[in-house]
Amino acid sequence: MSKKKTFTVKLENDPYEKIDFLKDCPNYQFTPTILPKQDRIIVMGDIHGDYNLAVQSFKLANLIDDNFRWIAKPKDTVVVQVGDQVDSCRPIPYKYECTEPHDDDTGRDMDVMNFFDRMHNEAVKHGGAVYSLIGNHELMNAQGIFSYVSHENLFNFDYDHMEKDKTTKYKGVEGRKYAFTPGGPIAKHIACTRNSILIIGSNMFAHAGVLPEIVNKLHLIDTDDVTKLKYLNSIVRKWLMQKLTDKNDIDNLNRIFYDSNNLFWTRKLGEIGENAKLDADECAMTVSKTLDVFRVGQIIVGHSPQFIYKGRDGINGTCMDRTGRNRLYRVDNGLSSAFNVFGKHNPVQVLEILNDNEFNILTSKSVQIGEPVDIGISAGNMGPVAKIFAPGRVRK
Repeated sequence: MSKKKTFTVKLENDPYEKIDFLKDCPNYQFTPTILPKQDRIIVMGDIHGDYNLAVQSFKLANLIDDNFRWIAKPKDTVVVQVGDQVDSCRPIPYKYECTEPHDDDTGRDMDVMNFFDRMHNEAVKHGGAVYSLIGNHELMNAQGIFSYVSHENLFNFDYDHMEKDKTTKYKGVEGRKYAFTPGGPIAKHIACTRNSILIIGSNMFAHAGVLPEIVNKLHLIDTDDVTKLKYLNSIVRKWLMQKLTDKNDIDNLNRIFYDSNNLFWTRKLGEIGENAKLDADECAMTVSKTLDVFRVGQIIVGHSPQFIYKGRDGINGTCMDRTGRNRLYRVDNGLSSAFNVFGKHNPVQVLEILNDNEFNILTSKSVQIGEPVDIGISAGNMGPVAKIFAPGRVRK
């Protein structure tokens, strides 16, 4: 039998980083996939259209004053928000439909995105930064899946986009569809301002988690696993901009999107029990492998609201090594008002990382988010949200 010939792409000089980015996004600031360690990092979980939660999270960490001026100490403090800034509703069939008006629907998806952009611009003036990641809900909107978009955010969507002295208005359902679709103005903005993966010092940040088997699905890419993370950032960006034209890139992105354990959708890291040991099977097969393959110290993820798991509530760490240090942190504590239908009424929380490896959970003693809405269901009935992701809908 003759040996099958294969073609590989050899990466040199990080072509999937700054040069490639500036070709796609010439008017935007480049954020590398890998950044040096910082004295202070504040990590925020999923926001889901809750503007009040976003603001209160910044205030809890003493990042801004009442006039939204940057007052962080140190001034070069960095914020990482792990994605899912949009989609402020949780549909419960026959109980709570997102397409119907609700009294608590504020319709502030775009305000939340704009707020994080504004805070980044403020932070960089002082040497800091506010990095927002891409979550599965940003991608769902790009695919035209509006199952979690509230009535106000969908039917009363109103977005003005100015380009070359021309303003284009996007209104209602069709307006949201075209603004978020790959190549649309919001999709392009997400592509140019948000990474899918970020490493700062020894800490890896992703919406749901990066498992080693995901990068193994990338075919015909002749490079190390860490550089493949940069490649992943690149192809997701190009897809959102409708610039993904290379057949191998399209195939690779489809392989990622088809897999329910991809970096936007996996629940494996969210499901690991509290107080688990790093060498226990549930950590060893996921977290431990990720630490080794990508040469990082800790993983920080959102995506899986911790209150849906029995006995858990709030930000937490697990996969403890022999020194007593947690190697995995979950920061989606389900604080958004989107979860009011499950009776949630929690204090605001953020995760603080000092000097790259000291972790503190900051909890507000006075500010609570949301008024519980009793519709007679429990958190356990939230539904198999991962199944909403539609394989094969990657637009070329």
